[in-house]
Amino acid sequence: MNIPRLWLPRAAPMHLMLGAMVLVLIQCLAAVEWQRQQPFFDLPLRLQQGRILLQPTQEAPLPIQSIQLAGQTLPLPPEFLMPDPDHFASYADLNGFLARQQQLHDLLQQTPAVTLLATDGSRHAFERQAKSLLQMPVEFWIYQAFGALALLVGTAFWAFHRGQPATRILALAGIGFALMEWTMSLYATRELALAETSFRHLLALNHFGGMLFASSTIGLLMFQPVSQPVSQPGSRP
Repeated sequence: MNIPRLWLPRAAPMHLMLGAMVLVLIQCLAAVEWQRQQPFFDLPLRLQQGRILLQPTQEAPLPIQSIQLAGQTLPLPPEFLMPDPDHFASYADLNGFLARQQQLHDLLQQTPAVTLLATDGSRHAFERQAKSLLQMPVEFWIYQAFGALALLVGTAFWAFHRGQPATRILALAGIGFALMEWTMSLYATRELALAETSFRHLLALNHFGGMLFASSTIGLLMFQPVSQPVSQPGSRP
């Protein structure tokens, strides 16, 4: 394998940028379709001060304690709405969380409706529905935009300055940051639960992207900033 040709392809810079844009578009379309395939009930839930709250129309928020679906009643802990499970202190806690996610995800796949049980005893039913683009969480688009921006900026610096080691490292940093953002756009914006296997793969890609971004950023300091020669008094600029 000719490694230099991987870093210095003969393609024109604009062709490389066009390829990066196509990759961003394909990834975004795949992410949207993946989101649309997940069980969706349009639940008006939010996490506040360690509690899951239901925000009915023109009513005060109600704390939710459990969910009823497919003939079963399951507790609904606050961790189900936490964007990132990296706060768990041990792998045992993480594995337990992912197992509960799998259990709830399987039931969500089977049921046409769910009922949320509030602490005051009230019941709130929601039917399963197709997820439109307008119902995508705002955070999903933010993660997608930041990932696309990182990849395109890294590609641009490398495409127009392929002979410089710093731009190669910057391109790797852009890839790593894009991986972090794009994976978070999928698991951090889940409505309630994801399949355990999907969650694990997304977390692994997220951690790999984070390590690639961090190591590339540190490596960039080996080449930047570059010290400039000090001009001598009386010398011409």
